[in-house]
Amino acid sequence: MGPVDEAATAVVMMAALPAHTAHAAPQRPAVPDIGSLLVGSGGIAVLLLASVAARLMTYDAVADGVFESYVWSVAIAGLSAMVVAALLAWQFTPAHLWASAGLILTLLPGDAWHYIRLWSATQSAQAEVIFQGAFEGSFLDPTRWQTELGRRAVLAVSEGRVRVQTPAGSIGWLEPLLGLERTPSPPRPWQPAGLRERQPDFTIEWETRFRLAGEFYILVEALNRDGRQLLLQARPGDWHLTHPTADGKTVGSEIADPIPGESEWHKLVMDFGPSGTSLAIDGRDVWSGVPLEFLKRVRFGETRTDDLHGGEMEVRRVRISQITRPDPVLVASQNRAPKE
Repeated sequence: MGPVDEAATAVVMMAALPAHTAHAAPQRPAVPDIGSLLVGSGGIAVLLLASVAARLMTYDAVADGVFESYVWSVAIAGLSAMVVAALLAWQFTPAHLWASAGLILTLLPGDAWHYIRLWSATQSAQAEVIFQGAFEGSFLDPTRWQTELGRRAVLAVSEGRVRVQTPAGSIGWLEPLLGLERTPSPPRPWQPAGLRERQPDFTIEWETRFRLAGEFYILVEALNRDGRQLLLQARPGDWHLTHPTADGKTVGSEIADPIPGESEWHKLVMDFGPSGTSLAIDGRDVWSGVPLEFLKRVRFGETRTDDLHGGEMEVRRVRISQITRPDPVLVASQNRAPKE
């Protein structure tokens, strides 16, 4: 083949090649339409809507703060996830796979933070029994009970109950060892502000019956860390309560709930917390007063030595529980709505 034939062959081969092969250049992917991307891939749209809807439906004031601010944060998270998905779909293929990965990586931290806070709020709303006494055997366990008996006072345990006899001018009480003065656990960083200020509510439940030998007999004495106290006393035919007031004074109140008989068992329930203090006798709410927070100790029995006090008391089935409730003011302030 001569030079002329070789040149002719080369011209024919170049003419046979596609026009773009001779001048190939990298092309930038077209910018995807985000609406078409979401609609075109049902899985991506379902993933985005499911995440946003689940977070809105599981909103909790304790865990998430003010609702308006929470909605804004969820909306911003959803929009951010859409932008990230569009950018990844623009740069990489297959577009739907990268868009889904972008949505998951963008939504996952916010979802996880929300559900951790929600779990923390749910756990805090459950009551925890911190003491339960059934008085088994014939003596009190010294690791769980502290007692003090005055002159001629008698304490005995039998048949699932404890009996304390205190003549006039003497004392006789038993105190469950609750460990309420221990240092509270430090706040956890993932907890909302309302849960970081831990203010436990205490509930004391017990069954008792008594017989008076004087004008008064103290059934229970509760003292908080500030030195304020609450005394529930039995009198002939009715009840007497000594309690603090909002101005810091201590006053006495008569409870208009007659005692049906000294030989009958009564179930008493006292609640202490930031919202207030209350007393229920045999299932009836008979009194409520100012808060008596941060309970320090509880004593059952006579704690006064004057001649007006004295008698006999039996106690069974003591149960003391606590529940941590958030401060509503702190909950409202942890994530305030944006100012207009």
